Amino acid sequence: MNTLYLVLELVFLFGGFLISRILSERSFRLLAPEQKLALLDSFPKLRIYSGIPLILFVFSFFALHRLPEHLFLTGYLTIWGLLFLWFAALHLYVNRRLKEFSLPPEYLKMHSRARHCAHLAWFGFFVCNTLNWFT
Repeated sequence: MNTLYLVLELVFLFGGFLISRILSERSFRLLAPEQKLALLDSFPKLRIYSGIPLILFVFSFFALHRLPEHLFLTGYLTIWGLLFLWFAALHLYVNRRLKEFSLPPEYLKMHSRARHCAHLAWFGFFVCNTLNWFT
C-alpha cells in the first residue's frame, strides 16, 4: 500500500465532508425558523442511521485483505457497487422528501452543492483507493 494514496484518501474524505458540512450549515441560514424546524423534524431517522452503512463500507475495505486473492476484485467492485446504490437511493429519497416542503430555491441550490461535495469526497476516495490497490 502506498502511503501517499492513503493520505489522499483521508484528505478527500475529511476535506470533502468538512466543506459539505460548512455549505450545509450556511444553507440553513437561508431558511425561516419554521422551515428549519419542519426540515429537522422530517429526517430524524435518516440523520441517525444514514451513517451506519458508510461505516460498514469503510470497514469492508479492511476486510478485503482477508479474502483470497482470486476474490479480491469481485469483492472490491461489489463494495463500490453497493456504495453507489446506497448513494443513489439516498439521493432519490432526500430529493423526494425535499419536494414536499416549500423551500426557497437558494436553499435547495446550496444544499445540493453540499450533497455533491460529499459525493465528490467519496469519489475522490474511490479513485485514490483504486489507484492504491491496483498500482
